[in-house]
Amino acid sequence: MNRCMICAKPGDFNGGVCDPCKAKVRGEALEKHSREKKEADRAIHKEGAAGESSKSRG
Repeated sequence: MNRCMICAKPGDFNGGVCDPCKAKVRGEALEKHSREKKEADRAIHKEGAAGESSKSRG
């Protein structure tokens, strides 16, 4: 019998991580991805807005 690499609960796990811990890690990864995408979209929007105003001047 193995132990989960995250929570150390005993069991026979595929990949060394129990299902609840897999779900938690997956959820955290999705949150991080979503947050990074929002930040990137904001940065692109800012750059696009600044780029458009400089193009209209020229």
